[in-house]
Amino acid sequence: MKYSVVGFGSRSYTDFCGYAETVDKLLAQQTWADRSIAMHTVNDKSTDEFVQWIQAWTEQSLIAIAAAPTLYSQKVTGLQKLKVVEKTRVTDDNATFKVLLKPLGKARFQSGDLLTVYPASDNRERFYSIGANNGHIQLMVKLLPQGLGSGYLNNLAKGDVIEGRILSNPNFHLPIQAPSVTMIANGTGIAPFLGMIMENQSQVPIHLYAGFRHNNSLAQYYQDFANEHQSKKQLQSCQFAFSREQSAQYVMDLIRQHARFFAEQLEQDGIIMICGSLRMQKDVEDVLDSLSIAINGKPLQHYKDNNQILTDCY
Repeated sequence: MKYSVVGFGSRSYTDFCGYAETVDKLLAQQTWADRSIAMHTVNDKSTDEFVQWIQAWTEQSLIAIAAAPTLYSQKVTGLQKLKVVEKTRVTDDNATFKVLLKPLGKARFQSGDLLTVYPASDNRERFYSIGANNGHIQLMVKLLPQGLGSGYLNNLAKGDVIEGRILSNPNFHLPIQAPSVTMIANGTGIAPFLGMIMENQSQVPIHLYAGFRHNNSLAQYYQDFANEHQSKKQLQSCQFAFSREQSAQYVMDLIRQHARFFAEQLEQDGIIMICGSLRMQKDVEDVLDSLSIAINGKPLQHYKDNNQILTDCY
C-alpha cells in the first residue's frame, strides 16, 4: 500500500507534528507499506503549505486534486465581540498578565471552556482556558518572546474590542457532584481553576496544588485569592511550589509529600483535575501512578477509566 503522511500543527509547540512523525516512522517499518513522498507538515493551517503537499502527491500519484490555495482558505465565522474591561501589566519579575473580557451580546460559558482568538485576522488560532469571573471571561496569559497570541493580548488596552470564539469544553467543568476535587496546575494553567473556585457556590471541597517559578507579586495575588475563598469555604486548602527559589520545589514534590492524601482522594471517588503544560501532566501522572500502586494497589489507569482524572493541558 502506498501512503503519504501530512501533519497539521503549530510551530509554537515543541513537538510540532510529533504524531505525524510517529505515524510516518511506524509505517516505514511495515513490509506492506511504501512511502510515496516524504512527510509534509502544515503550520497554523497554512494553505500554501497544504497545497505544496497536494502538488507533490498529485505528481506522484497522477491523481489530480485542485491546487488553488483560495479553495482551502476558510473564512472564520461565528465570532463573538468582547470588550476589554481590565488588563494587568507584565513586570520585570512577572511575565504573566490578566485580561478580563466582557462579551458584547449573549454568551454562555463556564470556567474550563476555551476562548479562541485570531491575532493576525487570518486562520491562525490561539486557545486560552477561560476562568469565569462575575459574567466576564478571565484569562491568565504568559507573554512569550515573539508570541503571536500573547503579544496580541498584551497590546490590548482597556476599552478595546476584539473578536473571538467561545468553545464549550464540558469534560473540564467543575464536577459539582464529586465528593471532593483536587486541582493541580503549573503556570497559567491555574486560570480555569480560579474561575471554578469562584463558581463553587455549593462548597464542594476543593484542594489546590500549583507550581510556579518565582514567589513574586503574582504568587502573592494567588495567595490572597486563596485566603479569600478559603474564608468563603469555596476552597478548602492550597499548596504552592516555587521551582526557581532558594528552596526549589515542584508541584510533583508536593504530591509526593501528600501521597497518602492523594491515594485517599482516589479511593474515595474524588476527582483530580490537571491543567498546564503537557510535560507537567506526564510528570504528575507518573507520580500519581507510583503512589497509587504503592498505597492503593491499583494503577492510575484504574481511576482514569472511572473518569476521576480530568485534564486540559497544552
